[in-house]
Amino acid sequence: MEYRRQVPAIQQIRTFMLRSLREMFRSKIALFWAIAWPIFWYGLTMAVFIGDLPQDVMAIVKATNAINFGMFGALTVGLVTFAENISSDLEEKRYRKLRSLPISPWADLTGRIFAGFAMAIVSFLALMVVGYLHGAAFQLRSLGSIPIVVLALFLYCVIGMAIAVIVVSVVNRGEYVTAITTTLLLILFFVTGYNGVQPGFVPADTRSIVNVLPNSLATRMEVYHLTELGQLDDIADSGLVPPELPGGPEHLLLLAGFAVALWGLSVAVMKYRIYDGEAGE
Repeated sequence: MEYRRQVPAIQQIRTFMLRSLREMFRSKIALFWAIAWPIFWYGLTMAVFIGDLPQDVMAIVKATNAINFGMFGALTVGLVTFAENISSDLEEKRYRKLRSLPISPWADLTGRIFAGFAMAIVSFLALMVVGYLHGAAFQLRSLGSIPIVVLALFLYCVIGMAIAVIVVSVVNRGEYVTAITTTLLLILFFVTGYNGVQPGFVPADTRSIVNVLPNSLATRMEVYHLTELGQLDDIADSGLVPPELPGGPEHLLLLAGFAVALWGLSVAVMKYRIYDGEAGE
């Protein structure tokens, strides 16, 4: 207990954050998942699946797809890369030593989350740059959109990383963790109509889920705040409606509710399965 007082939780968070940052940004595999993977999907979508559209509508479609695959990359970081980061520590038995130290499980998790969020920002911004160079028309709805965009991205990443912790606590093999998290990522993407940017692919009687499920909800919120969809015909031509884009505070609160609930669950899993349990053994 004395040692715990000498090493405050804030310092533990910083230590885990810096360590995870070094590991992720030095890993070519992690950088592939964060940057090359979503750029590939953006290029494939624009080249194969987008037909001829008026120039102004095409600029909006490019922007929505850049945002979409930026969010796809961020969730890839949150699910796949984050899961691999923890799974590696479990497989290499590092938690045998960590369990013997007075480390706070929530500090461990929080430090890793901040590191994962930093890489997710890089992934998201990389797609924004690619989209801009490709002719995407981005437009902030207002100055107040900036904190909403950042907060929505953070909450979205927390949700992905919390799910990753739960998967890792159950699955003991790193290759299985990668396969499961990648499969889950793609299922969420396609089931919600490409993260909610093409809700027409979702059955009409369940289409409202795109404004409820976290991945499509967060993506559509970012599209609402980062594009100028002022004309009804532009919105209709882009394929984003119906349902109406989520721009109200209730949608942000819903996303926050998902994040808080899953973060709390992941802290419990970190404590009881990884620190107090025998995950990875």
